[in-house]
Amino acid sequence: MLIHREPWKYSGRTPEFFTGQSGCYCCGAAVTGNHHVFFGTKSPGTALATGYKYESAAWSAITSAAVANVAPACGYIENGIAYHAYGSDAAVTTDARKYTSTSDAWSGLTSGPSPARYQAMPFMVVDMFVCGGRDLSTFNPLSDNDSYVPASDSWTGKTNLSAPARYVGHGFSINGYGFVVGGVNAAFNNTADNDRYDISADSWSAKTDCSAVRITGGVFVLSGIGYIAYGKKTTGLTIRDLDYYTESTDTWTAGTQGPAPARQWVASSGVSTLDAGYVTTGQDNSANWLKDHEEYTSGAWTSLTDISGDGRQQGAGASC
Repeated sequence: MLIHREPWKYSGRTPEFFTGQSGCYCCGAAVTGNHHVFFGTKSPGTALATGYKYESAAWSAITSAAVANVAPACGYIENGIAYHAYGSDAAVTTDARKYTSTSDAWSGLTSGPSPARYQAMPFMVVDMFVCGGRDLSTFNPLSDNDSYVPASDSWTGKTNLSAPARYVGHGFSINGYGFVVGGVNAAFNNTADNDRYDISADSWSAKTDCSAVRITGGVFVLSGIGYIAYGKKTTGLTIRDLDYYTESTDTWTAGTQGPAPARQWVASSGVSTLDAGYVTTGQDNSANWLKDHEEYTSGAWTSLTDISGDGRQQGAGASC
């Protein structure tokens, strides 16, 4: 396992990591190297309840969720269980649910606190945190920060995300801290803000802004480094850029661009037990829904077998 772990400062708790619009926490009991894609929309904007699992260089269908879901706020995997919260189906919701891989079944969880939201930016540090998002009743971005404890199936409100309130940014965890990067603010401007959350102090602090102003990209963490891949620039064009953040030096570095086509609204892998990150599906600059499945490892990209079924965007991804 190549996840960076430090001596944990919370007595009796195991460090857990979550990253991204979509991502995962992976532990030693999980199946190494598998990648999942849940939900999303297919052309012409139809919400999906279907999901797929990638293993042994092939995709297979998993049981569909009871309700189709668009732009889930979060998703991560722990011991073969995937958790999802908020998002939208026919309307924006506070719904939470989980998928158990051993039984290939979905079940409901305690709903998250109001307001209902979608396009939030979650991360995982001990517990899961869902930050920001968009309240479609007012069309305003949010700064709410709510934590979910899987063991007790309960939610708790935490200190709000630092200004600006935002949505469709990126979240990941490094060295026991959560990070929220970028997003769209109340003036509908894209931001590059990078804010760090300290769970022990329940407080936020500003860190070096991302070197690229972007939204709707994918995220993964490899060996304690946070990566943001693809997305959309302020100009409105989709990109293939990769930028990575080193927490110890508070610096951003440009990496190797991902394979064509440029895309946004991707499903990404989060933290992996392998030294590899994954970006799957999305929407290209011509609004085509994609099936592409890309792997990043050792500074290089490899195009792997396309996802089965429908091309989709705004899906959630997880890898263990």
